[in-house]
Amino acid sequence: MSKSFINANGVEVKRCTTCKQAKPVSEFYKDRSKPDGHTYDCKACRKVYYEVNRDVRLAYQKEYEQTAKGREVRRKVGSKRRTLKLGAIVGDVNGAAVYERSGHVCIYCGATTDLTLDHIVPLVRGGAHSEENLVVACRRCNSSKSDKPLVQWLQTQPKAVAWIV
Repeated sequence: MSKSFINANGVEVKRCTTCKQAKPVSEFYKDRSKPDGHTYDCKACRKVYYEVNRDVRLAYQKEYEQTAKGREVRRKVGSKRRTLKLGAIVGDVNGAAVYERSGHVCIYCGATTDLTLDHIVPLVRGGAHSEENLVVACRRCNSSKSDKPLVQWLQTQPKAVAWIV
């Protein structure tokens, strides 16, 4: 563990664990998981490491993304990133509870296969990412609805209106 300290010039410095040099804290990436809030190795050493080990890291990443856990992590990270980028409210979502609430049936057409979660009020239109704003929809209906408001989309979907009514 590398701790930062103030040098004689009043600059906060830290010793890199790789090159063993004392450098200003600005030469280290920020990392909230570390006790002092910065990485243990400096930006220059980290850059060299990533350049030297590029092929190994890419192979590991590709292999990990082929696993079920890797695909799920990738999906969640991408979903959360897009949600936060839109400035939407992100709440804790229990997808299983949403499926149970709908009886594992598309709320729009009644399909029971290829089901996904759909935001009633789309995130791009200010909807929240919460259980109250989520319903189960088949992939076809969800893709068709896209980011349209529910009422506008329903006007173009007689099959969906017949199922709902």
